[in-house]
Amino acid sequence: MRKQLAAAIAITLLAVPMALSWAASNGSNKTVPLADLPANTYLLDSTTADVTGDGIIDSIVLGGHKDKAEDHYSKKMILVVRDGKSGQTQSVDLDMGGYEGKLFAGDFTGDHVADVMISAPTGGSGGIVDNRIATFTGSSPALIFTSDNNKGANFTGKFLDGYKTEIINTDTGKSIIIDNGRNRADYVRLGIYDEKGNVLKEQRPWHYPFSLLEPTDSNRDGIYELKGYQRIVGAYNADPIAEVETLWKYQDSAWQVRKIKIATNLLNDPLPPAAALASTIKRQYIHTENTDIYYPQFEQLESMLAQGVLNNQLEEAALKYSSQLGAASRIAIDYEVTRHTKGLVSVIFKGRQQGDGQQELLSSLNFDLKSRQPIVAKNLVKNDDTAHQALTTLLQQAAANNPAVTKLPVFDEWMGIYFTQSDIVFYYLETDHATNYVKIAVPLEKAAPYLNEIIELK
Repeated sequence: MRKQLAAAIAITLLAVPMALSWAASNGSNKTVPLADLPANTYLLDSTTADVTGDGIIDSIVLGGHKDKAEDHYSKKMILVVRDGKSGQTQSVDLDMGGYEGKLFAGDFTGDHVADVMISAPTGGSGGIVDNRIATFTGSSPALIFTSDNNKGANFTGKFLDGYKTEIINTDTGKSIIIDNGRNRADYVRLGIYDEKGNVLKEQRPWHYPFSLLEPTDSNRDGIYELKGYQRIVGAYNADPIAEVETLWKYQDSAWQVRKIKIATNLLNDPLPPAAALASTIKRQYIHTENTDIYYPQFEQLESMLAQGVLNNQLEEAALKYSSQLGAASRIAIDYEVTRHTKGLVSVIFKGRQQGDGQQELLSSLNFDLKSRQPIVAKNLVKNDDTAHQALTTLLQQAAANNPAVTKLPVFDEWMGIYFTQSDIVFYYLETDHATNYVKIAVPLEKAAPYLNEIIELK
């Protein structure tokens, strides 16, 4: 139970794992269990919309198959719709897995009936987000956006003399030549170029599927298009040479690209660290009858892809706080950016929930700006007994003089974490009935040997 509580308040696990069930959309208090669902299927997200076209609101649930409820990753996902008129359910096997799936309902086909979009980060080093779109207006549910569509725009190309790269969009045949002189030192070291800029061996860039795909009504006609972002890399995965923005429209039963924009950096950051972090943070606010929630939105980050993904996750975190509030409760949430370097942003949300008592609220979003993936205890610490035992020792040493600790902690992957300039702070509830979090700071320098190489610690 303690593990579930700690996991439930982590930003990447705000959807409380539970067996899937429906609350009738007509306001009835009756809960109807879904039939024939796979074992170990847990709620990831839910929403309501008329997706069958009969004018009556339907209930939509995204379920994820996990070995354990507290696992971050769903091996496969299922979309289930309960018809608001008949009460019958339809399901779609999405052929996708990922972290923290989310739903969006809107009309993509132009038939004036909402379709359902599902998105989930895959957790790989490429920063890929998997997406599907399902429609329920036919005789049976159908996927109109599949794994093939999620590959995005297709590119090929080659390295040219003079530290230049030709990038060709294979769908249109159009090409662009970009200057990669900022990376010449690496290319010479790898033997791709000589010092004079002559190509020594063939090197072709490659592209990744979508890092971010957003619904957008670009012409305000009530029909959504898709705005996608992809990376093109050069000699290796951590060699981004261009970022691609595309606009897609569903027409004639296919997704057609309407716009392709390619951007590149012409200079690696030569500025001092303080000047390099010249980004700004806009303070956003959600207010309802029972909530006051502040959350940050970053502007002018070096990568538009990283900025888009980060801001989207921060906004989702704030919205989930408001959506999970009970009718008899009230919450006030504010945030603090505890670390912001070129490689890592760490934000904590903190506040109180007032109801029968006062429960401290604490959650975190730790975001790797290079891979564009969230960092949690599970993917931060090496997955072996030696690393886990070492972290336990460090936690117990740090907890020795902490008056909030009544029993020595043992490191586990469900613990919450956030970063400061010098420490990793582990936080958790000691018991099921605790109302305040224990927070234990472990120096990054001491923890570094036991961490996966996924963040810049300097």
